[in-house]
Amino acid sequence: MNDSPQVKISVTPSQVEKTVCDSIIHKVQKPTRYMGYELNSVHRDWKKLSFKMLLAFPDVYEVGMSYVGFKILYNIINSNPSWVAERTFAPWPDMEDQMRANGVPLYGLQSFNPARNYDVIGFTLQYEMTYTNVVNMLILSGIEPLSKDRGEDDPIIVAGGPCASNPEPMAEFMDAFDLGDGEESLAEVAETVERCKRDGLCRSDIVRELAKIPGVYVPAYYEMKVSQSGGSYVVPKVQGVPERVRRRVVSDLSKTPFPEELIVPYMELIHDRIAVEVMRGCSRGCRFCQAGIIYRPVRERNLPTVVDLVGKMVESTGYEEISVMSLSSADHSDKALADSYCDMGVSISLPSLRVDSFSIDLANQIQRTRKTGLTFAPEAGTQRMRDRINKGVTEENLMSAAQAAFESGWTSVKLYFMLG
Repeated sequence: MNDSPQVKISVTPSQVEKTVCDSIIHKVQKPTRYMGYELNSVHRDWKKLSFKMLLAFPDVYEVGMSYVGFKILYNIINSNPSWVAERTFAPWPDMEDQMRANGVPLYGLQSFNPARNYDVIGFTLQYEMTYTNVVNMLILSGIEPLSKDRGEDDPIIVAGGPCASNPEPMAEFMDAFDLGDGEESLAEVAETVERCKRDGLCRSDIVRELAKIPGVYVPAYYEMKVSQSGGSYVVPKVQGVPERVRRRVVSDLSKTPFPEELIVPYMELIHDRIAVEVMRGCSRGCRFCQAGIIYRPVRERNLPTVVDLVGKMVESTGYEEISVMSLSSADHSDKALADSYCDMGVSISLPSLRVDSFSIDLANQIQRTRKTGLTFAPEAGTQRMRDRINKGVTEENLMSAAQAAFESGWTSVKLYFMLG
């Protein structure tokens, strides 16, 4: 983490934009990471808004913009015309150096507003290695990293995502955590902050109100205890908060909001295609899989809903490839999914397929428009190890899947393995 002093924050959005565009952007690699103004991005008059949120992804633009959950949250907030959600990402070191040298704080891409101007900053915790980026982004914003040191004028710092399932490593840095599926709880957070602002509540009272939302964990209201066996757990230290905070789970994936107009970047992303989530959760129970546990139970987005979404996303973006997102896409109960995509003239990508779910029929459906890559996940190199991790696939499954692929015209497949 950079030990330089915090950047100056007494700047206006127009000053930030002018400095970035006139003095900084020509000095950094991949300047489109920091420019905004992409197709389908949302721009609103801040004077007319009652809630402003900055969605913060603690990695570079092309990684964060590939994340489907980020797009879902962006869509939820911006579906209310009185609210706005903007985006920010961890700057590459060349941009960070320029920001510090020119007194430019971390800012939202649409409006160039400094991060401190938002009501809530929401961090997505996708993997643990980005935790130091979270702290550095707070410092770049001119916000105290530790929640206990923040003042009345600071935005409320919230975190969600898969790593929030174990919030304690980041508990000192966050005012609140939004645990589990965010489609319903995020709107409740926005409504609560909007109401509290209208009623003139102070920052600490707003955080207390957030703690009343199911699935929201406020670390300051709990204290750590150590059990006789040496394990640690938290218990409430104030009245009026739940003894145990339970993660939120949406019951019907087909009825949850999903973006129809995706932002189209000016640069190539890590996953530069339409991504549609067709399932959440997995019934397989592999012992190594965090996602298979924290996204339970299995829920499917039905075929008519998926087809409608894909049609609208293709029309609004111009992409010609779709990535079908789930932990095991070939396990979707409606096997006509691939047929439906091909009828739209777009190619389909099925990431990380289980080898025991792949067949010649599925291969033929996928390659009707254009062959995309095939990735299978045996995970381990021996049957003993696959049995130990409860992977449940055999070498015969792998050979059958490879044969089906090669007989259908593929010349190569990618295999995922874990070592150690």
